[in-house]
Amino acid sequence: MARSGSVSSGPDAGWAWAVLGACHLAFFLWEGLCKGLGVLLPTLTEQFNTETWPVGWAIGLMLAARGLSGLLLSSLEHRWQHRPVAVVCGVLASLGVLAACVTNNVVQFGLCIVLLTGAACGILLNCCLVLLGVYFDRYYAMANGIACAGTSIGILIFAPVTQFLLDVYGWRGCLLLIGGMLLHLIVVGSLFRPLSNRLNEQNHQSAFGHDHSYKQIDHDVSDDDETQGVSRGNVDTVDQGAVCGGDIDSRDRAGRGQATDLVSRFIQATNLDLFWSLSYLVLLACVCNLCVVIVAWVVFTVPNCIVKGLPTKQASAVAVAGGLGILTGQLGHGPLVDREILGARSMMYLAHFLMGLAFLVDPLLDWLWPLVAGNFIFGVGFGIALPLSFTMIRNLVGGARMSSAVGWAEAAGGITRIVASFLTGWLYDRTGSYDLSFLIIGSIPCLVLLLFLLEDVLLIYRSRKERK
Repeated sequence: MARSGSVSSGPDAGWAWAVLGACHLAFFLWEGLCKGLGVLLPTLTEQFNTETWPVGWAIGLMLAARGLSGLLLSSLEHRWQHRPVAVVCGVLASLGVLAACVTNNVVQFGLCIVLLTGAACGILLNCCLVLLGVYFDRYYAMANGIACAGTSIGILIFAPVTQFLLDVYGWRGCLLLIGGMLLHLIVVGSLFRPLSNRLNEQNHQSAFGHDHSYKQIDHDVSDDDETQGVSRGNVDTVDQGAVCGGDIDSRDRAGRGQATDLVSRFIQATNLDLFWSLSYLVLLACVCNLCVVIVAWVVFTVPNCIVKGLPTKQASAVAVAGGLGILTGQLGHGPLVDREILGARSMMYLAHFLMGLAFLVDPLLDWLWPLVAGNFIFGVGFGIALPLSFTMIRNLVGGARMSSAVGWAEAAGGITRIVASFLTGWLYDRTGSYDLSFLIIGSIPCLVLLLFLLEDVLLIYRSRKERK
């Protein structure tokens, strides 16, 4: 280990496992907080003397802020290392919840959890996704699954814990203790040790073998000499035009050259050229699909089971089966992908097939155990697709551009969560049936599956064309 404290060991070894544990804890605390706020929703509605939707809106905006704030990471990491950024975000995330416990109305409550907790957690969790892509190479899929498994464990643990704290200490005491738990995010950030130059500059290649045919997206950056040459050429052209009586065409060309240079620099700074890649757009559609189906599953599962005639406890058991399925998918897919037993794309096909199947056959299921099986199948599909989508993004864009790629994906996911929150309720209000709503939502993973298939066909066509 270097004297400066930077990590000098290779990927998949040494400090990488401490970083993995920290990332798992970060996802555990975030998802636990979200689940805890869901448990507190009826109490907060009563205490703030308001309706359910304003409190639900505040929680929904916190989720959106978590996605949109991730775009800031690519700018922050150019000025500071990941450790101080993550530590500060941990402090802000905790302060947001601690401040929320002393609020007296829903507006104050929303400002605390949206501007502080949601925004800070978005940056910190994106740090986790980016650093996992640097610390792990061969076992990245497994590491990503283990880290994301913190979300499932957080859901399963925080729901009863929050209810216990609410019964014993009231809602203010409960939020105070949850805010104290979030102080562990400071420890998470402190474990993000500075990377050695060799690892920091590494642009990882694929670890998935022949099944994964992506080529990394090139990031074209103009050389300084060329830029200076263009600038000097523009200046010379302007001066010559002025000497000759102020040639308007020369000045126009100079202005267009400066505008083009400005646009080019903006694209390079924001990595907007990622959107010119069909493969990235397909993965972006995959992330948005995951946001829609998980919101629909969370909102519809228990009410749908109750409408089918199941008691409340059995309906809750169906939801727990889905959570266990998510955990199974998150932990189970990594070794299969890393050992090349199944390729990443094959697993993604399977995941979307399972998610679509679970929603599409749900209208035919009216008994407890078939519903448990259907929700478990959905959970497995979602548990595979969520971490694997970021694994495939890293493989596509490389480690150097991971923060921007993840930031744009999370931003699209944040916007999609807002839309999905309206879509789920709107579908039920319009159709008056959970069955039809499930059929519509189940068609979305099928459409994404078709996009993956279309992309594979185009890749095969381009490969054959290049050979000729």
